[in-house]
Amino acid sequence: MKRNPIIVSVAVGALVFAIPAIAYAGPTPVVVAGPESDPVASHLVDELTALGFQPTRAFDDGSCERDAIAASMRSVHAPGATCSNGTSVTVYGTGPSGVRVVDVVEPGPNDESPAEVLAMRAAEATRASIELAATEPRPPAPQPPQWSTSTWDSSADRPPPEREAPAERHFTPTLVVGGGMAAVMGADAESAALDIEMELRVYRHLAIAARVDVPLTPLSGTLAARPDRAVSVLPGLAGIGPVLPLAPAQSRFIPRIGGGLGIAWLSSHPLYTAIPVDDDIASPMAYANAAMALRLAGPVRLVLEGLFGSTAHRMVVRADGQHMAYWGHPFGTIAFRTELTFR
Repeated sequence: MKRNPIIVSVAVGALVFAIPAIAYAGPTPVVVAGPESDPVASHLVDELTALGFQPTRAFDDGSCERDAIAASMRSVHAPGATCSNGTSVTVYGTGPSGVRVVDVVEPGPNDESPAEVLAMRAAEATRASIELAATEPRPPAPQPPQWSTSTWDSSADRPPPEREAPAERHFTPTLVVGGGMAAVMGADAESAALDIEMELRVYRHLAIAARVDVPLTPLSGTLAARPDRAVSVLPGLAGIGPVLPLAPAQSRFIPRIGGGLGIAWLSSHPLYTAIPVDDDIASPMAYANAAMALRLAGPVRLVLEGLFGSTAHRMVVRADGQHMAYWGHPFGTIAFRTELTFR
């Protein structure tokens, strides 16, 4: 006889962990210009806030005149600005000659939500232009003319040396922290578990992820029963390994695959009668996993993940010398969690 409360446990836990978190508002000011009712400008405020900026709204008729944008930037000491006319977004940055247009972002023909996607791309372009401007070498200060006995030194009339090309913008590491519920399954035992994962994206298409699935209360495990004894068996696991994101971090859908090594364990608890139980059995394990992340807003994502693995040896639970359950050859998990992205 087996009890299986996993479906109910995962469903309840998923609702708890699916509550979006509040994005952090950074201190760097950025001007967001556009008509007051423009949905693109409203989404731009949310996207820039999620990226760590402090957007300041400037109401514009959509003409996006450079002089007006420059005045708004000077008033709040902003290094960048965006201006929406409802169908496209002009991105402004600062350079040696003052405020300049660095990009014009337009929606793609197959975008499902043009306003949201346009705002997301424009926010990323704004962040890139501000980071790039910070790495650009400043032009040398003008040298005072060299005075001679009769005239100015001829070197004062020479054209200034050509400015070196700006350095290529480097990839910014991304930290992802997620939590939710999982169903850990295998032969003779399965359990609802708390699923936690931390992922450090060290390159555009490479991340390192550490995960742990911790069983919940003894009542969330599988009941292994014999005529004179009953044992609750709870499997759990922890591991670390590489993950390959198959889309940029700002994409709405991010499929990813990965794998890793770790340890799996079985915890067992006698029920009804006090009998000796071989518990806390552990084994090395290897696994492969695949996941799909859905970007909701800003840094908040929802993730559905499947994992398949095997332990190095089969783990057996015995009660008073009698075989009760075995686990690990093979096993799998299904997890549903919420993730927050930090840059």
